[in-house]
Amino acid sequence: MWRLVLVALLTVVAAAQSLPELLREGAARKAQGDAVGALTAYQQAAKIAPNSAEVQCEVGFLLAVLKRPMEAQRHFRETLRIDPNFARARHLLGLSLWIGGEREPALKELRIAARLRPGELEYRTRLGDALVESGRPGEAVLHYRATVEVKPADASLWNKLGLAWQQAGDMTEAHKAYAEAVRVAPDNNDFRNNLGLSLMGTGRGDEGLAEFRRILERDPADLTARLNVGFALTQTSELDQAAAWFRDMLSRDPSLAIVHYNLGLVLKQKDELEAAIEELHRAIELDPVLADAHYTLAMTLWQTGDFPASERETSAAAALRPDWAEPWFLLGTVRRQAGDHAKAAEALREAIRLDPSTPGPFNTLAQVLRLQGDEAGSREAFQKGAEVKARLEGQQAAVFSVNTGFDQLSKGDLPGAEQQFRRAIEKAPRMAKAHSGLAEVLRKRGQTVAANRELRLAETLQAESRAATVSLQMGGR
Repeated sequence: MWRLVLVALLTVVAAAQSLPELLREGAARKAQGDAVGALTAYQQAAKIAPNSAEVQCEVGFLLAVLKRPMEAQRHFRETLRIDPNFARARHLLGLSLWIGGEREPALKELRIAARLRPGELEYRTRLGDALVESGRPGEAVLHYRATVEVKPADASLWNKLGLAWQQAGDMTEAHKAYAEAVRVAPDNNDFRNNLGLSLMGTGRGDEGLAEFRRILERDPADLTARLNVGFALTQTSELDQAAAWFRDMLSRDPSLAIVHYNLGLVLKQKDELEAAIEELHRAIELDPVLADAHYTLAMTLWQTGDFPASERETSAAAALRPDWAEPWFLLGTVRRQAGDHAKAAEALREAIRLDPSTPGPFNTLAQVLRLQGDEAGSREAFQKGAEVKARLEGQQAAVFSVNTGFDQLSKGDLPGAEQQFRRAIEKAPRMAKAHSGLAEVLRKRGQTVAANRELRLAETLQAESRAATVSLQMGGR
């Protein structure tokens, strides 16, 4: 009996695989797409070498592939206990946390991974994507710029850089990036549509229109390009052509709410207010949650003097987009004209709370407070409006300095770029783009600590900013 037991034990030992064999099997099964088999092999390897960061990370990766995120994260954290500088584990943990909705912890891990391996394009790209999605395009720009420097023939990276600049509100820089994307991939309709929109955003509507027409020559069914042709015709004041274009689109498909909306905008600009109202109502019937249509309809009804209907549509727009200041400004204006000063003041204060960067609501509130007999409050509101106006003028000068700084940076003139960015910060201390530009200069000079400080400040300012992002659709404002 003892002999039989001994033989059995020897058989098990002989059958057991060594660590190198398990690693080879795991890698082979992984290459074949067999995640379950690979996981089994790596888990066996982890029992033999529990303090191997590489093995723990592979187990975590395969658990993530098999949609077992909590177990995966435990292995990534075990990897980092063994080796805190294991960049791949940082990156994968960040992605897992991001997918699970833990955005701030995810960004922390993704940033560390990119810092540990600055030459790893995937790390920089995924971090940039997460930053854009979380409303921090200024920081994302820095990472995307680093990727296109290493891989300039990747059109998708140029397009990402363009989208980040666009979200940051700089269509000039967005246009440069989109132009590179189209140069590298001239047959990509999405990239060319973005290029056309950026041309329109920089006041070059005719050139933008030409880009959209190029798309339609190749692909007549491209709906985005068709919409954008109408948009470009509107921007270049070819209103009759724009109206005819949108009507032709509706003759092919009358169910397109966005086309009814755009046609309504064109008719409003042509002062055909009744026809505009009809189209905007139709857009809302087809898409009741189209906030821009409610707001534009409210504006049009206000122009016709129908204040009650205008107030209803303005309230609908504000309800659909609670963080949008403009409907509240219009609501305050409508209520002031209707003589409801208390509710007007309430709406105007909400507009100011949502966007304190424009003088209009302050000035209108000042007028309302004066009508209510609150002279002190009126003077204070007028004063704040004047301060906001002065700040805006300073920002305009700062924008010029920032654009000059990035131009000099692209030419390698680091001292000149730094001077322009610091000048912009002096005029507009809370301009995120100026701080991110300065961070880039400092990074290129090797001043890592100072660069990171400016980058964090830029990120904070961008997160706090309530500046409207550039829309990919024609706005009604």
